[in-house]
Amino acid sequence: MWLTEFEGHSQTIGITLTCGVAFMLFGFDQRVFGGILSNPQFLSIFKNPPPTIQGQIVSTYDIGCILGALMTIFIGDHLGRKRTIMLACVFVITGGALQASSISLPHMIIAQVIVG
Repeated sequence: MWLTEFEGHSQTIGITLTCGVAFMLFGFDQRVFGGILSNPQFLSIFKNPPPTIQGQIVSTYDIGCILGALMTIFIGDHLGRKRTIMLACVFVITGGALQASSISLPHMIIAQVIVG
């Protein structure tokens, strides 16, 4: 498989590009969710939350990121790189499904922590 043939400089470029896309998507997610907060349907479902609560909803994503990074310290070596990445993907998919299905503020906040 061509992905296993990366060594040396090409491996460094591949890792750098992958990390760059990941950080770009991190910012994109923050920006998109910030735009959703002004959506009339969102405001009606969540009963027009005040700006403080809206800020909390967005910032809990970062709390999830911090918790994920701390969790990686303890399980990363035990599971290995591939399994740790697979576990992170499970968290993102689960969190995304919970976000899409949320109908209350606690549900949305917990989903934001999980996806983070």
